[in-house]
Amino acid sequence: MVRFLPALLGAVLGVLLTGSGALAQVPLTTEAVGFFNSPVELTAPAGDDRLFVMELNSGQVKIIKNGQVLGTPFLDLGGQVQTGGERGMLGMAFHPLYAINGYFFVAYTRFGGDTVIERFQRASWNPDQVAPGSQQTVFVAQQPYENHNGGCIRFGPDGYLYIGSGDGGGNNDPDCNSQNLGSLLGKILRIDVDAIDITGSYGIPVTNPFLGWPGARPEIWVYGLRNPWRFSFDRQTGDLWIGDVGELQREEIDFAPAGVGGWNFGWRVLEGTLCNAAGGCAGSDCSSGGLSAPVWEYGHDAAGGCSVTGGFIYRGCEILGLNGTYFTADFCSGKLWSFGSNGYSIWSLAERQNEITAPGGSPITQVTSIGEDGFGELYFITIGGGVYKLVSATGPKESCGSLVASPRQISAQDGGVVQFQLDAPDYLAFSPFFMLGSSSGSWPGLTLDGVLIPLNPDAYLLNVLDSANTGPFVNWLSALDAKGRATAVLNLAGASLPPAAIGKTFTHAFLVFDGIGQVLFSSAAEDLQITP
Repeated sequence: MVRFLPALLGAVLGVLLTGSGALAQVPLTTEAVGFFNSPVELTAPAGDDRLFVMELNSGQVKIIKNGQVLGTPFLDLGGQVQTGGERGMLGMAFHPLYAINGYFFVAYTRFGGDTVIERFQRASWNPDQVAPGSQQTVFVAQQPYENHNGGCIRFGPDGYLYIGSGDGGGNNDPDCNSQNLGSLLGKILRIDVDAIDITGSYGIPVTNPFLGWPGARPEIWVYGLRNPWRFSFDRQTGDLWIGDVGELQREEIDFAPAGVGGWNFGWRVLEGTLCNAAGGCAGSDCSSGGLSAPVWEYGHDAAGGCSVTGGFIYRGCEILGLNGTYFTADFCSGKLWSFGSNGYSIWSLAERQNEITAPGGSPITQVTSIGEDGFGELYFITIGGGVYKLVSATGPKESCGSLVASPRQISAQDGGVVQFQLDAPDYLAFSPFFMLGSSSGSWPGLTLDGVLIPLNPDAYLLNVLDSANTGPFVNWLSALDAKGRATAVLNLAGASLPPAAIGKTFTHAFLVFDGIGQVLFSSAAEDLQITP
């Protein structure tokens, strides 16, 4: 497993914020960002201002860039995807080192009905296109029925790929896959995609809870799930939140603390906290121990639910007071909820569908997914085609952090020394950060004199701008203070700058990370002119 700057970054600096105080009920609304053909996923690489939208039936992933949907799809698998019912394009995830290696992963239903996960790579000559011939099959799960395919994929804060796998379909898990540790179905799996070999085989993390168990699949992270259609990781804590679609009685949100696997969420023995009338599997029943209750559930009766869409905890920076709020939805009833939680209890539960509406006041219904962009802002994706960004209803967008340098020029005579004031969202207090820069470039996608420079691990170890003016580098490593602020001093080249640097524009940004690979936040890029 490749770790992000392991020697340079050292140990994790950070705090785990928990609590049970009431959340502020921030007035919310939405902005329409685009309309698509049955969209089911929205995501983006960390720090990237583009949006990548996956369509269920077309086999395509499209890009929203600068507010416009690009005419050419980022990815088109239209001839490879079997659609119909719950089949089609299912999930997408960008590698934590996407800025370096260009890898991303897509889950879909291929012809024959199996769920497949494949790796692709962006084109080196155009970040809005996929490199031809880069497609490689990584994972296949056989599906005995047409429904309950799962297909949500996310990279965890540990850098491993997590895969949501439904129980295989049919009514009441007739094959008892969810409780069977010898089956990949009815689980969330964890694999090491940085160990992929030429055959497409992946690695198994040595801390997977069932590695080495006789008869158990080593990929399993947690089990006892019916159809975990959407799950997510809290950007701040790394905790895992799972929306598991129920059968006839209950919809549930499950929780697993960061880094702890092996949980059994009970299906098909339990549906939520209710004993399943179909009974248990292999001798298990409702009196069996070791079953984990959901952190929240709702019924199909008065609540009118039938299919939960798991969401995210808000960790963006544009809506003041919303930090720590979890959002979820029900596909059938059109209800949208928010609440606060520490994973064991909830508070400030509120229905928000009458408040969080489409522009003009029409309801947002049939939510297939709640998406998160590269900066932690949230979006509601509907099967009818609309994609809506969650925004404050009462004021302008808050600052998403800044990097301010004074003066805006770097003097070669003074050795290229300049002081920066960094201001990140306050929830990132005590997190480590580093400065990243490149002459005549920008972040993300550093460019040198018009040529895109791939960020490779060796480049991060450089701390001077050499006479060839060749690449990006890191110059400062420290931690934010209790308010998410810091001061950094940048020294480009020690005593002097090389003549080749004079007249160049030095573009720089800072990135906040969790210490083991996940970029949590990046500032907007700033330009400094290098003068004599």
